[in-house]
Amino acid sequence: MKPDLDSGRPDLRTMPHVAGAEVSAPATGAHGRAPSQTLEGSDLTTAQLLVLLSTGLFLLVLIRTAWVADDAYITFRTIDNWFNGFGLRWNVVERVQTYTHPLWLLVLAAAYRMTGEFYFTSLVVSMAASLLVVVVLVTRVASSNLMALLGLTTLTLSKSYIDFSTSGLENPLTHVLLITFLVVYWDKPARPAQVASLSFLTALLMLTRPDGALLVLPGLMVAFLRQGWRQAWRGLVVGFLPVVLWEGFALVYYGFPLPNSYYAKLGPGIPPSLRASQGFLYLLDAVMHDPLLLLTIFVALMLTATRQGRRSWPIAIGILIYLASLVRIGGDFMAGRFLTAPFLCSVALVVRRPLLRNHRLAVAAFALVLLVGHLSSQPVLLNSTSTFGSAPEAALAPTGISDERMLYYQSTGLLLARNGKPVPDHPWARNGREHRDKGTHVVVKSTMGFRGFTGGPHVHWVDDLGVTDPLIARLPPKYPTFQPGHIPRDVPAGYVETVDTGQNVLRNPGIAAYYERLKLITQGPVWNLRRFRTIFAMNLGRYDYLLRFPDGAVP
Repeated sequence: MKPDLDSGRPDLRTMPHVAGAEVSAPATGAHGRAPSQTLEGSDLTTAQLLVLLSTGLFLLVLIRTAWVADDAYITFRTIDNWFNGFGLRWNVVERVQTYTHPLWLLVLAAAYRMTGEFYFTSLVVSMAASLLVVVVLVTRVASSNLMALLGLTTLTLSKSYIDFSTSGLENPLTHVLLITFLVVYWDKPARPAQVASLSFLTALLMLTRPDGALLVLPGLMVAFLRQGWRQAWRGLVVGFLPVVLWEGFALVYYGFPLPNSYYAKLGPGIPPSLRASQGFLYLLDAVMHDPLLLLTIFVALMLTATRQGRRSWPIAIGILIYLASLVRIGGDFMAGRFLTAPFLCSVALVVRRPLLRNHRLAVAAFALVLLVGHLSSQPVLLNSTSTFGSAPEAALAPTGISDERMLYYQSTGLLLARNGKPVPDHPWARNGREHRDKGTHVVVKSTMGFRGFTGGPHVHWVDDLGVTDPLIARLPPKYPTFQPGHIPRDVPAGYVETVDTGQNVLRNPGIAAYYERLKLITQGPVWNLRRFRTIFAMNLGRYDYLLRFPDGAVP
């Protein structure tokens, strides 16, 4: 029987080293040994030691670069309000889903319940998840110790992957779910419950980062068709129950199935051509910021296009769909953040193939990874000290895409943390503490993470970018230009007074009428028939016309 070079499953009788190694008939070299044995088979202990040392280096780099992003504190504030009895809310007077990652929020909430502290807790959870990904990649995906070493080197030298393996954002959990999906998908022979497992992992991905599911949906579809719909439909339905349950909760509690940031960032008012051009700029920025990302994705796609990679075609298609979607929405303002997921899939696609069979090829591959990794604008190994980010203005690019770790490392970097020092130590955090101490009720600002968290639950923040404010998120953009993630809106006349007093004194009749309905949804009693009717009508867009008359001439 001819072995499947792309199966990812070992024959344990003939492949005693790394679990998950691919099977191939060993070609005999000049000295009567398989080329792979020349590299590692003759001294397996040394190969394993190199992999172990590389894993340790990965963890060391994570510790030296660990930081927490401003946006992570949006989630922290919501958890803090929840544990203080206000519910899953940002501003305590209204039910608004300001986070896109409910599963990540629940993971952090569970950890916070045990520690009572956010900063170190989020870093430990993130590092544990990132280390788990590496362990699974090495033991269950890589075809050999040498390929595992190549994969570890690639991950360690990718600035974006390292940056967002901490940061307090959901990337580490996304990576765990992706690598687990790939292991289950490549399992051969397919288990009867495979579709249910893959569906469940896809659902968890959707609850961690909705667009992350695009990477695995083609694979799920292939697994479903392979087993036949008569046998697989029950597993598909059961697997997606977490999404159904969450969407039901979100619709009842928040009044909307999608997070508030969806309306703020992807709502109408920005021409698709502007979004697409910015999306291409996001990919172009990665060439300068972290060239190893796109090179690895390109190599993985080329390898998968061969006949030997046919079983991984659905994963490659998922990567292409994901990248197309990323361009369509305009990318992101955080350099590399949305490219770490397809990058990890690409690393997995590469290392599961038995490619490095001789010394020359191995040396060339490692040399290329080392060279390209150090072509980054801020190479990881050269920028993992406590002085990183000392000039944060260099993190901001004219394209609106920023190096987030450089921007915030001096305020939240782990190497700078010390007893008695407030974290985050940032002007925005100090501004939040000032408003908390003064007893300010309503504040209009643009950046909400540090400010919102340190301001405490009794300061109501009006976000003129709309990310955390339900009314502002639905208003038209202030400018015709587009910057991803940051779309300023005009705060309607009378809105601050309305929030402050609880009385609707909005001067625009259309906006005032719209706000009354929105207020019923976000602040009214949850179990109210009139509220549910309003939820139904608003989600169908029946009140959108009220926002289209800036002069107040409502028909």
